[in-house]
Amino acid sequence: MKRNVQIKFFALALAVLGLFQLSLIWDGRLVDYVDPRQGMLVFLTGLGCVILAQVVLSTAGTRVSRSVENEDSEENPDSGSDRAASGLIWLVVPLLVFLLFR
Repeated sequence: MKRNVQIKFFALALAVLGLFQLSLIWDGRLVDYVDPRQGMLVFLTGLGCVILAQVVLSTAGTRVSRSVENEDSEENPDSGSDRAASGLIWLVVPLLVFLLFR
């Protein structure tokens, strides 16, 4: 259960970061921090963070139920998620670009 709470906390942190970036665009304060031509990257990063938070929240319940079902087996329940986790790297790249060029 502790892992489920930790996953939900990470999803909340991603959602807050994404909403903060979108609020910078909405208020017009983006010009104070970043060149306006790169506003589209900030928008995509904020939207990606919110979408990624939703994906993490939706998979949090399935991970817990899958680990309860596979409790008796010897296999690692997270071994199949390595391939799915590598796909999330492409969603994190815009976030890293935003943080590096901020």
